[in-house]
Amino acid sequence: MIDKGFIKEAIHCYVTAIRLMPKFSAAHSNLGSVFKEQGKMQQAIAHYQEAIKIDPSFADAYSNLGNAFKEVGQAEDAISCYNTAIKLDPNYAEAYANLAAVHKDSGKVMEAIELYRKALRLKPDFGEAVANLTHSLVSD
Repeated sequence: MIDKGFIKEAIHCYVTAIRLMPKFSAAHSNLGSVFKEQGKMQQAIAHYQEAIKIDPSFADAYSNLGNAFKEVGQAEDAISCYNTAIKLDPNYAEAYANLAAVHKDSGKVMEAIELYRKALRLKPDFGEAVANLTHSLVSD
């Protein structure tokens, strides 16, 4: 729904799902992603945190929360979230790439390069990681 521009409909569906099933962690995480796309970061963070509260083993929600924290400039909180996502799912290539991006942004290029390489070992066709690794190697 979101990809086709049906933001209001997506929000309505997720809110309805949450109302009917308050412990549906994926609905909270997905609603958080809609709010993040709209730039409503505090609402996004609140829904990601609720998803985690409901399901503390939800690696994707931790990674999403990390993305929101990164967006608002809370790098240390983002790093903590990505590390938790990786601990929960050691094969989560996107979490490694997200963690790499935070390190790259903070000037820790060598750490970023190693994390991008780890992401690519897990998911060799991960185009975004290839591009960011290449950029990191050129920047170093």
